[in-house]
Amino acid sequence: MVEQQSSGRPGRKFGPVRADTEEYTALATFLRKRVEAAGMTVQALVETGVTGLNKSAISERLAGAKLDAGFVTAVVEACTDAPELRPSRARLLAEGLNLLARAENRRTPVLDLTREKDPVSRNVAVAAQARTIELYEELRLKNGQLDSLNRVRHQSELALRDATALASVLSVWVVVLAGEVEHLSRERELTMAAVPPDLPRLRSIDSELTRTIERHDRTSARLARTDRDRQLATALLAEAMTRTREIRRERGTAQLPGPGVEEAAPQSGYGDDVDAALDRAEAVSRTIADRLRGAVADLDDGAETLPLSTADNADNGPTSTDDMDNPPRWWDTLGEVPTGVFTWAEETAVSLLATRDPADPSFEALVRKRQSQEVMLLADRLLVHGWAEGSVRLRSTLALSLPPEELAWLVLALTMTRGPTWRAEQGAQMLLAAVVQRTPSDVLALTAQLADVGANLPRVVRSGIIAFVRRPRADVTDYLREQVGQGYYPSAHNNLVIRAVVREWPTEKILALVDELRDAGSEKNSHDFGMLLIDALPQPPFAQTELLLHLWTKLPHLDLDERLPGVYHGESKELADAVAALYQEWPPPLDRAARELASAVMPQLIRRESLASLDMIARGLAEHQLSPERIFAPYRDLLTPDFISHPGTGA
Repeated sequence: MVEQQSSGRPGRKFGPVRADTEEYTALATFLRKRVEAAGMTVQALVETGVTGLNKSAISERLAGAKLDAGFVTAVVEACTDAPELRPSRARLLAEGLNLLARAENRRTPVLDLTREKDPVSRNVAVAAQARTIELYEELRLKNGQLDSLNRVRHQSELALRDATALASVLSVWVVVLAGEVEHLSRERELTMAAVPPDLPRLRSIDSELTRTIERHDRTSARLARTDRDRQLATALLAEAMTRTREIRRERGTAQLPGPGVEEAAPQSGYGDDVDAALDRAEAVSRTIADRLRGAVADLDDGAETLPLSTADNADNGPTSTDDMDNPPRWWDTLGEVPTGVFTWAEETAVSLLATRDPADPSFEALVRKRQSQEVMLLADRLLVHGWAEGSVRLRSTLALSLPPEELAWLVLALTMTRGPTWRAEQGAQMLLAAVVQRTPSDVLALTAQLADVGANLPRVVRSGIIAFVRRPRADVTDYLREQVGQGYYPSAHNNLVIRAVVREWPTEKILALVDELRDAGSEKNSHDFGMLLIDALPQPPFAQTELLLHLWTKLPHLDLDERLPGVYHGESKELADAVAALYQEWPPPLDRAARELASAVMPQLIRRESLASLDMIARGLAEHQLSPERIFAPYRDLLTPDFISHPGTGA
């Protein structure tokens, strides 16, 4: 047997590993190393509660007995909870599960040293056995590193190729659009110098100049992002090649496999339509970004902090302003505003530019005195004159003063109508300013107005609403209490805030809010809030099973029969994970709630799912080290005769 030596770990020293096979010995040794590296003890694992086992049961498993995927996962996660160890969690978890899979598929007998009389021979055998395990692990790790580096190299080469071609095209368009901006600027100056001024021509030139500047800025930003992507692709490729050479030197004859089938080169015929070229550039940029993300993820666990670019405003539709199929919004008619309003906006913008003070109280006065369309026109003039900070401040001030209904209309007009990308950005800025600074009641009314759009709410709007959940807990509590009190249910209200609470708040914090509603004498509100929480759970609620069990225990009067089919709905693999969560070891009184929920969920799944789907669920349960036969046995009457003995449902 191989004994695990203590290396500064607090508590008692581990006893010998007593596994029956070399593979389980290697797995137990791996887990002990994780505990030692984290500076933990068996008692500390018990106190964390992540395994749900007592001290003797944990010690038994760390000695090599009764090891399963749930225990391996729990130990690795508990031992990587510290911030400095968190980046290695995914790699260590994959390594532990690989060792478990190997232990389940191989059975190499452990060398019985008790029969060896000679102490010298016994020591030699122990050292040889330990070195064999060590070399095997080193070889496995090197092979895995080579596979990852091969993927990094391949994705980096493709991204570098596409980024180089795209940068060439965008460079040409930047020069062309810069020339157009210069020409229109001269025309504008000549028109403004005329006496009397030709206002219709000035408006036409100004509109075209604004559009051309937006195109030029967008193309320049795309080019800068492409250059960053190209630099990152080059750095990733160099890093992959450097690590590959190091591994080859260590392994001697190791060779990387080929990069596979080469993908088609990106299209180069962008034509002479700048909008079509930019649309094509967005598609190529998304492909480049996806490849670089994959390369960074494969390089190492901590590489996700590298500055990767992302596709801008992916779900706001085409950015061309020539699409006339949509009803015109106010910015489409700015060229037709009365001369006095245009002159007022231009003159006011010039006076504000003289100070360039974003804290100027004039902003609040302007918002109170002028219509929202006129204020937005003034913000546009500030932007045209190059004072972006003042433009943002003016729109934010407007967002804090408009009634929720009018602000919702304006945000949707900016974010949902096809138009320049910066229009959607303006809408997102205004929404975020309101969500972060206005009262919970105002935010609730605003989100209720935005809910009328339904499932097609743009991503930037959804993200803005969700930002509210990061405000102080008292604000979120007031919002939810009022939401429940006013009867805003998912059928009539955008439920993004409560969904974000379910996903981002810890379970104990959510349950404390349920208790607050009950202690305040609002039994109905407590019940209704529980219903809202259940409706906000993911489908199926794998990670939120603990919250669902607590709700079942705290509010046993909840009528879940009609909601469970919607809660436990999804793909077979997802359903298998959710069902397995109900059958894991839960501490009392959650264990009773889990059994009751399982007895309610299983008949519904069996009646609803096909035999093929149930078979896949059974396979998923087996992967969780659960017995499908035991789980499905109480429901034999609901199953076809051959399902319970189907080969795919074995333990």
